[in-house]
Amino acid sequence: AGYGDVIEREPEAVIQDLRDGLINAADAERVYGVMTTAGTMNLDAEATTARREKLLAERKSRAKPYSEFIEAWQKQSPPEKVLQYYGHYPFPDQAAQGA
Repeated sequence: AGYGDVIEREPEAVIQDLRDGLINAADAERVYGVMTTAGTMNLDAEATTARREKLLAERKSRAKPYSEFIEAWQKQSPPEKVLQYYGHYPFPDQAAQGA
């Protein structure tokens, strides 16, 4: 647990979690971008750098401008049944809340 981007976590800390059995090698690679040398629980720093660069590039390829994100986000809404208690989505209607 903690704050921040998982691929900015110190690789040595991820390796320690791996050694402590808190995560497995697949999660170290997939989630944290930390690579080990073949058949060991030792950090492969060069492969870790390359993996993290790849993960960042993948994120960037899925990114969109804020205006596009917010347009799609605002089309999402809770079910009408819930909105009767909440009010207008995404900004609640004070009257619907009894305020």
